[in-house]
Amino acid sequence: MTTTFSPSCTGGSLNGSSEVTLVAAPGAGVRLVKMISVCNVDTAAVVFTLYVAVGAARYTLWSGTLSVGDTYQLTDGDMVSLPATYSVVGKLAGAAATTNPSFYAAWGDQA
Repeated sequence: MTTTFSPSCTGGSLNGSSEVTLVAAPGAGVRLVKMISVCNVDTAAVVFTLYVAVGAARYTLWSGTLSVGDTYQLTDGDMVSLPATYSVVGKLAGAAATTNPSFYAAWGDQA
């Protein structure tokens, strides 16, 4: 039996101290997160946290300080499997000084 995946991706910017959905929950089946990249394009360091969201619960995947120009990457070696109702969200500890960090995420949905 062969399992196939439908690839997809998204990008955007984080939003101060509000949560931003980087990878939405799959409608059904399983979503395999292949890569998430967050780049600090601000003029100051930012504290960033990446979570798996399950309803109101949050499970930290990574948290740390990104200096100016730093990039955090979750890749295949760190792959996250999301069943229905699970998503990946990111949040800054506070507002960016001038420019919100940008993100890109790629995943495959099990077909």
